[in-house]
Amino acid sequence: MNKLVEIFKYLKENIPNTIYNHEQYSAFNAGKKPLIAVAVVFILFIWTMYLVIQIQMGYEYELVGSGISISGIVLGLASLGMVNVILIFSTLLGLGLYSMIRKMKNRLTVHEICFCR
Repeated sequence: MNKLVEIFKYLKENIPNTIYNHEQYSAFNAGKKPLIAVAVVFILFIWTMYLVIQIQMGYEYELVGSGISISGIVLGLASLGMVNVILIFSTLLGLGLYSMIRKMKNRLTVHEICFCR
């Protein structure tokens, strides 16, 4: 990484007619994608838990059509039982939250050299 910084500084100082820009992402922009992933996984968790509770109460569900859809995946996960669903989704939510916190702490910094005419 030090070599890249040295090359960048050399180019910045020795190329004429250039403008140097430095931009650091905000914490929200840095963690936006993991936040969306956590929200989607949480919605799938709520849907799956609803189906698990309904299955435990005695309701039966049947897939109509090809079965290759998001509802088929959710129904397949719901058939695993409450404990397994909680373990699967808590792992996914934990990974998403960890990624979001890590990206919000270590925000991306963009350095660029613009050539002017």
